[in-house]
Amino acid sequence: MDPRIADLAQRFWDGLMRISPQTATVYGDHRFDHMLGDRSEAGLADAMSFLEGVATDAEAIPDDGLTKSDRITRAMLISESRGFAIETDPIALQIGIDPLTGVVSALISVAAQTQIDDPDDTPALLERYSQVGRYLEESLDWHRRGLSVGRVAPGTNIGRVLEQIDAYLASPVEQDPFVNIGLPSWDGEAQWRKDMTDLVESHVRPAFAKYRHGLADELLEHGRSDDKPGLLWVEGGAEYYEKLIERYTTLHESADSIHAYGLFEIEDHLLEELRRYGESALGTPDTRQLFDRLRTDESLRFADKESLIAFNEAVIARAEAAIPDWFGRLPQAACQMAEIPAALAPNMPPAYYYPPPADGSRPGTYFINTADAPSMQTFDMEAVAFHEAVPGHHLQCAINAEAGDLPMFRRYNLIYAYAEGWGLYAERLADEMGLYTSDLERIGMASADAWRCARLVVDTGIHAKGWSRQQAIDFIMNHTPIKESTVKQEVDRYIGYPGQALAYKIGQREIFRLRKQAEDRLGDRFDIRTFHDALLTSGAMPLPMLDTLITEWIEATAA
Repeated sequence: MDPRIADLAQRFWDGLMRISPQTATVYGDHRFDHMLGDRSEAGLADAMSFLEGVATDAEAIPDDGLTKSDRITRAMLISESRGFAIETDPIALQIGIDPLTGVVSALISVAAQTQIDDPDDTPALLERYSQVGRYLEESLDWHRRGLSVGRVAPGTNIGRVLEQIDAYLASPVEQDPFVNIGLPSWDGEAQWRKDMTDLVESHVRPAFAKYRHGLADELLEHGRSDDKPGLLWVEGGAEYYEKLIERYTTLHESADSIHAYGLFEIEDHLLEELRRYGESALGTPDTRQLFDRLRTDESLRFADKESLIAFNEAVIARAEAAIPDWFGRLPQAACQMAEIPAALAPNMPPAYYYPPPADGSRPGTYFINTADAPSMQTFDMEAVAFHEAVPGHHLQCAINAEAGDLPMFRRYNLIYAYAEGWGLYAERLADEMGLYTSDLERIGMASADAWRCARLVVDTGIHAKGWSRQQAIDFIMNHTPIKESTVKQEVDRYIGYPGQALAYKIGQREIFRLRKQAEDRLGDRFDIRTFHDALLTSGAMPLPMLDTLITEWIEATAA
């Protein structure tokens, strides 16, 4: 690697980990375990200055003489440093009260994922969590600033975060995720847990309670209404949404074109596929009847938490047995399952994935939501597991993490269109691999695809076209069999996390386009295993760079 690129890539990684020390801990980088981040105005200014400095320094390095990998790294340093600046814009901090991505969820989720192997590293965590009060007060200050200039989070999402805090504060302290951080066994373990318990009771929980009072007493009554939940109604929000579209799709595409594409795909293709599988599996091609049956039939629910866990274990085992025929490079890290922390579960999706850390201290983790297992639908759970675990995010994230020849930021960079596009592609790939057990589960596959198309329509509808929350709920209810409680939770996610939901279908569309390009060009020489390796072994990247990478791979293979 060119030393200029190597030095800048390392500086970028170190800076990102310092800006987001909780992320560093999840990735197995324990240099910043004593830190909790700086959300002050000065801290944000320093972060913005650092990110722009990386972009400027990368632009000053000419492409001439660089290897292909170095050119990709240089381009990604530019795009990612400016992309992170978009995500950390003051608007994001001012309106960022969200049950999925807000500070409450982040603090609890990271604590649940923290694993420490060296006893010498444990005092740092006590120092970190002694700063929770300061961190939450800085977050609340940004919300207050937003309110003063007409920028405030949606009232529904503020209410959901209040529910999370209430559930956390009501939970037994012996089950507290901060107390139950993964530690090595050593003589001081009991004392450390006592010290953390004392800290949680004297500082952490009171800090959450104070943040809760700020949300409830100062912001809730001013929250954006369900009639006007989108960024269109926020000062500067329309322009910010355009930036978020490019950030999360990595493409220069308008809200109007994305909206139209989503409508076309769902109404001209996916509803017909649902009719076909509905007739085969349940004897009805009528989507209204099919959706009602899928939402209400108690036989299509899990009996209990144990059956949900056993089902997912069997699905992942079946997928792991099949992947050697479809991938040349396989991850060394295992994929483990864990339950979403109880305080977060009611406002979280059915499942999500955390990658393995660089230090190998734990496997990749497939989190499943067991809070209300008897309400969870069985027919779509296979598709969820294929997306979040194997062959979806686990293969993509673990293979990237283990690519020791890449700079650290490329091994762990989250390019949503690439990562979520791969996850949605993996749901369809699983059918080619023979992993779905029946047409009933293929309804789940088609439903999941329709859901991602609906996201294109709904996200742009809310934030660019002025849709109400109810309009968004009605659209998804009329075009997918997702149950109403999940639809409402999902719509609130799109309201609180603008643009991110666009990444899935846009990324999947590009991966399938590149695969068809390879199949057409290579004919009998096309090998699905080497195609997947070409996609996954260079790390996550924006879609235009992926296009260049795969096009060059196709031509090299053809030659």
